Amino acid sequence: LKSQHYSQSYSALTFKTDMPSHIEMMELVKLIKNYGRVLVVYSEFKTILNQVATIKDLTQTQTQTEALATDQLKRKDYTFILEPEIHKMIEFFDSQIKNVLLSATFLETELARVASRLVTMDQAQSSAKDLLKKQNQQLIFAKRALFNKKTLETWAALRSQI
Repeated sequence: LKSQHYSQSYSALTFKTDMPSHIEMMELVKLIKNYGRVLVVYSEFKTILNQVATIKDLTQTQTQTEALATDQLKRKDYTFILEPEIHKMIEFFDSQIKNVLLSATFLETELARVASRLVTMDQAQSSAKDLLKKQNQQLIFAKRALFNKKTLETWAALRSQI
């Protein structure tokens, strides 16, 4: 974000491993629970050769038309009994949704990282095959040179005896 001169305030988080533990994930969900908008920047897997830096809005902030529709629904009076309290239910499902979205983001980042490693290993294997091919050619040339040298020595010895 610094390289892109991102003007909004943000905080970067670093975990102990590439995939955060369940405890770290729950702490992150608790941390972002009170924010109105949460943007996550990560490497998205497109193809095995293509991973793209992506910004994802975890809170999926409403557009103006969605907000108007929600306001119209809120104006109607509803009478119902719900146990437990609707606020607690919404809070629970909101934290669960954020947890799942964050987990999916981390898994997609891990997929992109693995794809990148696979491409690098394939390139290394190809380079190793080329190096082996060159070494085998040099070995064949050395064997031929040794055979030619022995043949010349044998002919020279035979000529000197004649």
